[in-house]
Amino acid sequence: MRLLHHNGTLLFYETVQIFEALDAIGGHYICLLTKEELSCDEYIAVGISPERMRLLKRGEFDLRTVLTSRDLTEWFKLKVGNDLTAAFEAVEQAGEIPDDLLPLADFFLDPPELKPDVVVKKAKERNNAILEIWIDPPEAAKTSRVHAMTLASLVALVQNFVSHAYNKSLSALSIAARKGLDVIDASKLDAFETQPGSFRILFESSNGPDWYQWVEMRRALEKLDEITDNAGLPEKALITLKQNKGHLAGTYIKLLEFLIEHKTEFAYKWSSPDLVGARGRTITQKEATPLLELFKSTKELGIETVDLHGYLREADSTNRHWRIESIEDDKKTYSGKVKDGCPNVSNLTIDKVYRFHCEEKIEEVVGTSREIRTLLLVDYAEG
Repeated sequence: MRLLHHNGTLLFYETVQIFEALDAIGGHYICLLTKEELSCDEYIAVGISPERMRLLKRGEFDLRTVLTSRDLTEWFKLKVGNDLTAAFEAVEQAGEIPDDLLPLADFFLDPPELKPDVVVKKAKERNNAILEIWIDPPEAAKTSRVHAMTLASLVALVQNFVSHAYNKSLSALSIAARKGLDVIDASKLDAFETQPGSFRILFESSNGPDWYQWVEMRRALEKLDEITDNAGLPEKALITLKQNKGHLAGTYIKLLEFLIEHKTEFAYKWSSPDLVGARGRTITQKEATPLLELFKSTKELGIETVDLHGYLREADSTNRHWRIESIEDDKKTYSGKVKDGCPNVSNLTIDKVYRFHCEEKIEEVVGTSREIRTLLLVDYAEG
């Protein structure tokens, strides 16, 4: 006999159906309800390694496989009353687990989701938009930790995702509407806290709410909800991604690559002071794989097109470099190069008005959120 302690409920339906338990020396167990009684419920329990528990929670194994192909041959019965904080006496059983106590084949646990309580509470306390993200890499199987380079890549990826989501949401507005917005640091995130449970980080908007409790970052977070919708339905997800092609689509593809490379799920929740609840998504590695395969087989999803209209101020045909002063954007100047295989600028006239059709290329500085952007001229027209 040994004493077990409840360490987390994995499935609840009218009562606790499946839970994780620990023994006195930190050994992990998976416990499955087999009989309900008025005074207490009866469970079977088997030992399980932290890594295999992580894979079970992610849906890599079905529950029956975990119980029948267990790490150790011993198995136990235990009775659990209403007090889940109490110690449970686990009695070792002889032989194999009877088939009538086992779950059906192909019973998988649903992926865990972040609870909305934290972001809703923090949004009210800090009077700001709050974003919580969660990953579950292999190193987080025993304790809430993550490799430093994994964390650096994740934070940079999330910041870029939010920035491109914000820019995409602004592109739907007229130039006049954009000019009236306070967009300084509107897409910038500040990390301020971590939470227990795999690895969870809380961010807030660098730019807080206006007089009406509107946080400009909401535009970006709502766009994230839009683009990550239908993660389990690749064909539907592709339709949405085509509507948001460019840097935002490219960053989503990089996120999916990150999940697969680091063998992790990804979840996020967000809220703001003017919202009652929270919003967000969970993307599993199982969902990430078919999404990534479909997205990468679709051409030009990650290409961001930029159209410029203005006075040509510089044209270097030797170095294939150009600079244009925008008519429509407060005389802002843009510069770039000519894309390989496209018409050069040798025949263009300085100070004449042109329309430039460009592609924007981004190179990221590894481990930071810094991006180096280059405009590549594809085609042009006069006037």
